[in-house]
Amino acid sequence: MVVVNFKVQGQTQVAKGLRLLAAEIPKLSEFFAEALDIVTARSDSLFAMAGSNVFRANTWPPLAPKTVKARERGWGYYRNTPSRPGVLRWTGNLQENKERHVSDSGGRLTYRAPYAIYHQEGGGKLPRRVIVDLSDETGMQIVKALQVKINRDIGIFGRQV
Repeated sequence: MVVVNFKVQGQTQVAKGLRLLAAEIPKLSEFFAEALDIVTARSDSLFAMAGSNVFRANTWPPLAPKTVKARERGWGYYRNTPSRPGVLRWTGNLQENKERHVSDSGGRLTYRAPYAIYHQEGGGKLPRRVIVDLSDETGMQIVKALQVKINRDIGIFGRQV
């Protein structure tokens, strides 16, 4: 039996409906790669919309007045030109510095910036700005990808959604 779970910082986000007998499925790495593509696209949309479309947490709070002032005046860290407009995107390091690992038994998306966890969870003076969040729509896309994989490989699970 294969149990497919998606975890964000140790909390299971999608598990129901994904327990199935899958001994006949020879290679799940294709599914996990596709699922990571879906999760990555969701995360990229959070960055692009400054968290206004976050599902399982509060929307991203606005930048602190001190940060806005530092950006406007180009002080310190902000003297460099931003790579992309928006919150958490000044250098692009947080969003672009990610690592994917895919195998037949799972997939992992890791944001490598050492401060990523503080944005995801909030901490110290940093407010929580969720960078990995699974919306209902994202969960449905992942379920659909799994259904297509199962139907293509063993063809016994009925209609595809």
